[in-house]
Amino acid sequence: MHPRSHLLLTTLVAVAVQRRRRAAALPFWIGGALADADHLLWHVQRTGRLAPRAAWQHFAGEGAADQPDGALLFHRWPVILAGLALARLWPWAGALAAGLAFHRSLDALAERFGPRRYSPSIVRRQELHRALFERAGWRCESCGVAGGPSGVKLEAHHRIPREAGGQDALENLVALCVPCHRAAHAAGDGSRREAH
Repeated sequence: MHPRSHLLLTTLVAVAVQRRRRAAALPFWIGGALADADHLLWHVQRTGRLAPRAAWQHFAGEGAADQPDGALLFHRWPVILAGLALARLWPWAGALAAGLAFHRSLDALAERFGPRRYSPSIVRRQELHRALFERAGWRCESCGVAGGPSGVKLEAHHRIPREAGGQDALENLVALCVPCHRAAHAAGDGSRREAH
């Protein structure tokens, strides 16, 4: 689900909560925002750079194809349930956990209803990535490792980054495995690395 949708829905529910339980509204909203920060931290770990705009674009457009797979701390049900269990002792913890649970539930709904929720631009990007991976023969174009359903995960890397005016076009994309994609970002340039 688009981060904007998460924040909007969390804000609407927090406003509704404030009308009934004023003290719970802020921690509820903070819980939802923490869950979005979880996504940003995962993106930093994945790419090796702090780029909120790129993370926002990633989860707004490619999130269905590239999910964190349970690596997010504040998305884990044991963490959420522990916060809810503390609600009697510390109401703030309960409201915070309720915000996390709300966000996690939105993620579960988004997973459940799949690609039908995507805009045409997101569908086009997914088709572009599929064409890229097919062009690369479902192999990393840097190290040659096999990707796809029976291999490692492949990602689309921009030769010229979007931030520098690079386009979402097949000519500007390279299929890379996750380690090679991280290395390309760590190298600090958008150029394609030669296969070795």
